[in-house]
Amino acid sequence: MHVARKHLVIALTVFVAITWVASVQAAPEPPKIPGIVSPDGSRVLFVTMADGDAEIHVARPDGSDRRKLTDNDNIDVRPEWSPDGKHILFVSDRSSNFQVHVMDARGMGVRQLTREELGVGLARYGPDGRIAYTALRDRYFKQRFYDLVLLDGPKSSTIAKRRDVSDFAWRPDGKAIAYGGIGWMIFHDLVSNARTTVLFDDIDKRLESHVIDTIRWQPDRKSITCRIVFAGGRTAALGSEPAKMFGDDEQFVITVGGKLSWSPRRKSQSPRP
Repeated sequence: MHVARKHLVIALTVFVAITWVASVQAAPEPPKIPGIVSPDGSRVLFVTMADGDAEIHVARPDGSDRRKLTDNDNIDVRPEWSPDGKHILFVSDRSSNFQVHVMDARGMGVRQLTREELGVGLARYGPDGRIAYTALRDRYFKQRFYDLVLLDGPKSSTIAKRRDVSDFAWRPDGKAIAYGGIGWMIFHDLVSNARTTVLFDDIDKRLESHVIDTIRWQPDRKSITCRIVFAGGRTAALGSEPAKMFGDDEQFVITVGGKLSWSPRRKSQSPRP
């Protein structure tokens, strides 16, 4: 009886082990794809250099059903979903320099939307379907200056001229834009045309030569979160670790009134793709 019970225990142990291995093999943890998530959350846009140049791909958030949307010898980058998820905005050098283009969600019907003489930098959809983009105007040594332009169908208007715009973000209701560069940022009300300027060195002298990026409006529409990092990057002596600057590990919150606070930035946070 004791031997039979022992054999039964061994058999059950083997059965449980085999069942556990089979379940793990049958349901592996799906890979996560970082990128721009569609409005309905069903798809993700991302860019790869697998073919030697930048191409735009789409996949489900778990990494399945991956498809290439662009396939050429040019550079196609910075994809953005339209508010209804039916179109994709992107920047490409298909013409003589980088311009704003749009295609449908299948990668078909590509159209060039801008013809800026020196090209464009960033381009993003607003929640109402309008488009904002930065148009390169000139350079001062390594520093680049842009106009921030609003595109509403065939009409365009410039809301900032010859500024070192490094990033911008639409407010969720489409009635304001936050943008900035090295040592400054502006909250621009598109309805009243009122502007509130925030100078970083007025808040903390350590931010005098820092640049803003990864601007994200908060749900209250009265503040943004962002990164403010040293414009020259991290400095280091040969063979040593890069020296950290103030801003490398902080998350900043700036209110429309100009009040700033910061906290240690979580490792999961990263710049916008």
